[in-house]
Amino acid sequence: MDLTVLAVPDCPNVVLLEQRLAQVIEGRRDVTVSRQVIADQDEAARWEMHGSPTILVDGIDPFAEPGEPASVSCRLYRDGNGQVDGAPSVSQLRQAIGEAAATATDAGTPKQLLRLSTVRYLLAPHRRDCPAAGMMGPR
Repeated sequence: MDLTVLAVPDCPNVVLLEQRLAQVIEGRRDVTVSRQVIADQDEAARWEMHGSPTILVDGIDPFAEPGEPASVSCRLYRDGNGQVDGAPSVSQLRQAIGEAAATATDAGTPKQLLRLSTVRYLLAPHRRDCPAAGMMGPR
């Protein structure tokens, strides 16, 4: 599983995200983490960053809302109690990564096709290659 942390330069919440992420993936050899600094709106659109910090799980933002535009703004997350924070909680990260891992290990289904079948992906009409949206939108 590939995790990518996207952040603008000097993002104050990227450290919090990385600390929480480290707790979730500790001891997992099947996970790689990369970091990408996003300098402008064009890069944000290309990487599909919905504010800083953003985490991509196998190229997909599990926390993005359908139709949410790419942005170089500060991103806020809500926990299960509705509290606002600068990064997803440990339990939210664990759930998102666990769901992606369960989907990717479904027997006999190529990983790429499984990505297309996830509900969040199909409901995201802003994605260029979203078959459920029946359109080719901007990236």
